[in-house]
Amino acid sequence: MRAGFETLADALCASIQSDEVLLLSFDGENSDFVRLNQGRVRQAGSVAQRVLRLQLVQGRRHTSASVVLSGDRASDLTRGKEALSTLRG
Repeated sequence: MRAGFETLADALCASIQSDEVLLLSFDGENSDFVRLNQGRVRQAGSVAQRVLRLQLVQGRRHTSASVVLSGDRASDLTRGKEALSTLRG
């Protein structure tokens, strides 16, 4: 996950304008779980969660957004750029 975040962060930071400051944070986890009922396994599964938080600062203006990431680098980059564009608006 770390390498994916760093690649995404580099691409987003490269697209900021000279008077902007972009702050990024990432939360993610991979979890495996098992649900039991009366000593028997009823459900086993895995969950992957990834959230990118963007904060854009321009002069005295400050705005933020969160983006749920899929793990696909191209798709995540598109989502990040769309969020950055929305924050500029």
